[in-house]
Amino acid sequence: MKFESAIWLIRQYGQNIPQSQALCAVTSTFQCGNQTFDGQYRIVNISMTVSTINNTVGMPNPAIASLKLPALMSFYLGVYDGSGKTVANKSMSLLEYIKPLKNITMIHIRTDPTIAVIPTDFTDFPYLTSVTLNGNPGLTAIPPNFLNNSVRLQTIALYQPIESITIDTLSYFPSLIAYSVTSNCTGGPQCKFHLTTQSFPVLTGFQVHSIAGSVSNVNFDICYSPANTTSIYCGIQTATCNFVFGCPSYLNYLTILGPSSTISPPVSASVYSGLRYFKFAYSGLTSVPVSTYPPLIQYFVPPSLLLLNLPYNNLVNFDVDTILANNNGLNRLDFTNNLNFVGPITNSYFSILNSNLIVTNAGKVTIYGNNIGFGQVSTPQYKITAIIPNIQLLIDFKQPVPFYPTPTNISLGGVDIGQIIAEQSCPHTILFMSMKIYNSFFVHDVTINAVPCVTLTNGTVADELICTLPPLTAGTHTLYMTNGHFSESVEFDFETTYPVVNAVTRLPAPQGTNITLTGNFGANLNGPYVNLTTISSSTACTVLSITLSTIVCETSIPIAHELVTVYVTVDGYTSPAFYITLNNICQQSTNNCTGNGLCDMNGQCICTSNAFYNNCSKPYPIISSASYDSTNNKLVSLNGDFGPFGQVNPTIKINNTLDCTVNYKSQWVLNCTLDQSPNYGLSSVYLQVDSLNTTARNILVLRPPNNGGGSTTTTTTTTTSGGPSLTPQEQCEKDTFNCYGHGKCDINGICQCDDNYNPDDNCFTKFTNTTIKPNTTDPTVSFDIDGIDFQFEIVSIQELDLDGNTILKELFISNYSWNVNVSSNNIITIVNYQLNTTTNSSSSPPSSFQSVLVSSTISFSTQSRDIQFGDQTLHINRNSIKLAVNITNWQYSSNLATLRVVFRTIINNNQSVEYDCQDKNVEPLTYDSLSSLQYLRVVKDDVQFNGRFIDFALSDGRPTYSQTQLISLTQLLDGGDDEQSIAMIGINFPQCNECVLDPDFSPLLIDKSECGEGQSNTWRIIVGAVVGGVGAVAIAVASFLTYKKLMKAKNYDQSISHKLKNIENN
Repeated sequence: MKFESAIWLIRQYGQNIPQSQALCAVTSTFQCGNQTFDGQYRIVNISMTVSTINNTVGMPNPAIASLKLPALMSFYLGVYDGSGKTVANKSMSLLEYIKPLKNITMIHIRTDPTIAVIPTDFTDFPYLTSVTLNGNPGLTAIPPNFLNNSVRLQTIALYQPIESITIDTLSYFPSLIAYSVTSNCTGGPQCKFHLTTQSFPVLTGFQVHSIAGSVSNVNFDICYSPANTTSIYCGIQTATCNFVFGCPSYLNYLTILGPSSTISPPVSASVYSGLRYFKFAYSGLTSVPVSTYPPLIQYFVPPSLLLLNLPYNNLVNFDVDTILANNNGLNRLDFTNNLNFVGPITNSYFSILNSNLIVTNAGKVTIYGNNIGFGQVSTPQYKITAIIPNIQLLIDFKQPVPFYPTPTNISLGGVDIGQIIAEQSCPHTILFMSMKIYNSFFVHDVTINAVPCVTLTNGTVADELICTLPPLTAGTHTLYMTNGHFSESVEFDFETTYPVVNAVTRLPAPQGTNITLTGNFGANLNGPYVNLTTISSSTACTVLSITLSTIVCETSIPIAHELVTVYVTVDGYTSPAFYITLNNICQQSTNNCTGNGLCDMNGQCICTSNAFYNNCSKPYPIISSASYDSTNNKLVSLNGDFGPFGQVNPTIKINNTLDCTVNYKSQWVLNCTLDQSPNYGLSSVYLQVDSLNTTARNILVLRPPNNGGGSTTTTTTTTTSGGPSLTPQEQCEKDTFNCYGHGKCDINGICQCDDNYNPDDNCFTKFTNTTIKPNTTDPTVSFDIDGIDFQFEIVSIQELDLDGNTILKELFISNYSWNVNVSSNNIITIVNYQLNTTTNSSSSPPSSFQSVLVSSTISFSTQSRDIQFGDQTLHINRNSIKLAVNITNWQYSSNLATLRVVFRTIINNNQSVEYDCQDKNVEPLTYDSLSSLQYLRVVKDDVQFNGRFIDFALSDGRPTYSQTQLISLTQLLDGGDDEQSIAMIGINFPQCNECVLDPDFSPLLIDKSECGEGQSNTWRIIVGAVVGGVGAVAIAVASFLTYKKLMKAKNYDQSISHKLKNIENN
């Protein structure tokens, strides 16, 4: 037998049950047998009562997505643990796990904290016969197709406040007999009850138990044969029920309670011809018959009616002879608690017309009188039946009655209590007692827990007694009733809907700080009081504010290192105990052990791996940066976090081939020496320390001599095939049109540009003035030069696995907002942005990003600047924008994870510019010798955007190699003339606690000479972007530029002629 699913349940609900096949032998929770569909020994029934949760039995396997129990017939779960402990993982909804169990016949789930939403595909259970959901916190909505097409389902019971439900003509329950739901609907479309014969062909019972203030509107269009028994119940004394019946003649039992409740069509003898029991209470009814409200008409009692209950209304009189004219079979008439009632039915009308001497014949006697009752009483001593109700009764004594020569009175005095319903109200608790046997001739005393509740005197006729008492506490109570001759004691459960405490934040809380209690505190909010109890004290938490769902109070004791029990009292009701455990405090103070472990019962983080420390927030070992010594490349230095435990037996390999002998170690630095010189290019580092491993990909870079970006002099000549050799200076002049006329080629083949021209593109572009307006919403870099705009915005931060491709988690910047501060003088403007990661603007739940700090600074100046970035100085031209971004305290999933910044931009698939009557191709993407993206160029209307990416970043304040890569290129198909693509570009960084990105952007112009003419200043170019690399940053920037090449017709012929002359001269 496979028992993985059973172990999942054991761990999820913290049960001390063997996690092996022995679970069926030592506990009644799991019942197993081989009377299954395939004859194998399997689990057939589960009945799990969770009275105590043990969080140390292990975590449920996250790889299990559903329970595999193909032979399971019945499933019962009741969670009653009051210690404040909860299930192992609330996000694992039980209904998601049991929905594949299509052979199940019974589901009963009570107070399960994982059930907040019912899956939309929780349908089509072919063998299911009974479903009960009771008190599952958070569940307030029932989807329209809940349990639909479950063809054998007979009963549905939803005993919890439902705020949204739809029962309509799309429902199909061919075997459903009884449907019960607890309504917390306040009217409107969120609750729709429309029951039809087609959807419910055999339904005989429909009950709507209401929450105070709810409004239930029901269309009941079920038409059965009169042989079926159809029973309707709806409401309480403070709720409203509005019923519209399509076939009222088929109704047998009808109970409608609540103010403003209505019935349509109006009750009459002809329309409700099959009615046997009718109760209409708490409605404000003033007289019978009436023509207005409720719409009862004269002679409304049909001949079939046996019981008529009109209690708790405002009746003044009741004309028995008129109202009951068509009925001779009524057994019970109840209009108790109509406080203004004056007659004609009073005690003076009850009389027996027999003589005082009653003589039985064979134990039987017929008595006559007025208003003497309706019979239908049977006890072990006698039986009373009605010959003519209220006038002539037959008494059948089981034992012979001796002759008494004196007058004799006979009274029926049994006490038999049926259903007891306790309703929470303000400022009282209302107790409803449905009586099976009750005689108002006697004085009845009723007590609750030995405290008097109400006294009923002679003459009270009721099958339902109601008493008002001070607020009860939740739990089991004892009701005792006696009439001096008979008595009965009954226990009943009382569950309060409020106040309930579901959570307390923020923890830990020093004495005198504010905490927030969330839960349900009712609508009245009278007399709120919060009590904090520890082993040694019991004190108040001063209430500062209260709403329906929150209480803020100031603590009088520290909440940090011991169990604290919280009680809330509102409207005289006291909540069940809520326990602030050391586990709760640990979860909040460590953000659930940073998602890398679990808090135990002692408030300590148990990490999922020993590669974490500091409450599982610090993975180790990690390598945040690495470098070769500038004078001896056999000396390697690693920076990072190598653990606070002594760095035992460190081992370092370069590219898994070269051993590097450690000669210095600390928690933050490891130095080692290679036994041979490394190869040029990129290298990965493997590290083992404290028996833990890590690998940092491409973190070391060794550049060949004279290839480090410096100003090395070159005198080599170049020989072209079939022609004379060219010096570097001559080759430069040929390739660059002598620096495009804006400079001179030096002897090393390098353009020395005129003032204000850009050396990065051989003097082709020119720095220019522009007006910059900072974005006060988010750190988007924006230029607008003569209507040609450019934007560069942050999109997301990705955490990658070791392979550099698998995304472990991603922070989408658009889900959050920025706090912005702008400062400016006549020279420089600085805009600071701080991402508000504690407030998520999307519909997704809160995540582990709340502790991440993302900040950005945009600055621009009318003067050129030199900015120190790591060990290099970046020159920022005047009217250029510098963008700095800092990501701190990213919580990594492992010590192998890294970060990536993702850029998004639109590029042209093919683009060129014209110079000297020749097309000059402009590559949108170019790479350096290490295959790192170096330049991005986009052309639009003779305007060019240049982006330059440098290949280093700052990781925890130290420079480190940072590779820029093209992630994807997706062609745009927008129907235009230009071919464009969306380019996703990523900058990769090692793992770091503080990661800094530091790009800058410059507006540029370009001069272009017309064919056969002098130079013109009509060519413009914008934005040379230098993107400073960042250690471990993940930022995404979108730039939207379009290019449309315009061919000038007037130059076309000149261009062709010039090209032909060049061919002839060669």
